[in-house]
Amino acid sequence: MNKFRIPEGVTLTVINGDVETGLRNDPAFYVVGSMDMDTVAIISANGDDLFRVECIGEMNIILPTGERLRYASDLVYVDVKTDKDLENLECEWDNNAWFEIFDEEGCEPLGEICHDVADAIQYALDLAEEIVSPQQKIPASAEVREMMDKEKLADRWMPDYLRCEQCGGGPVYLSDIKNGIGTFICNSCGNVSYEYDLD
Repeated sequence: MNKFRIPEGVTLTVINGDVETGLRNDPAFYVVGSMDMDTVAIISANGDDLFRVECIGEMNIILPTGERLRYASDLVYVDVKTDKDLENLECEWDNNAWFEIFDEEGCEPLGEICHDVADAIQYALDLAEEIVSPQQKIPASAEVREMMDKEKLADRWMPDYLRCEQCGGGPVYLSDIKNGIGTFICNSCGNVSYEYDLD
């Protein structure tokens, strides 16, 4: 059974698939439509959607008979109900799907590609934890998009060189943005320790 560590203030909504059983973690069980992107779960906080876990790409499994399996619904006809069944299926893989994390606009994927639905969901929850913590206010959606911009994530979200001026520890997280100035807060002691020009 899949059990997720859901951070305080974060909500997980499973949209597609029997995720919690832990029996169907392969992307093959989440390819449901003719589009190249199927929503599996939504991560939200404070009423705003932060991230979506998407099953990406198309599936093309070729059976010895020449028949092709393209969607999760096709797996039922060959009695494939679990990851173990899929592993034991005599077939050839021509294409396979995967999971990626998108922000609420769904424009660009964030971070790693995952091949296990539980790993993908936990990865999205961990990203949300970096944004939402009991010591921080929740940024507005536009600010979240700016902070999680793929190319600027490392130096804007959690700069390695920023340490708390009060306790000397960290990590230090971006808690607010006003007029291009980011205010950082220490995750250890809660001290607002640094202001940094993000432009």
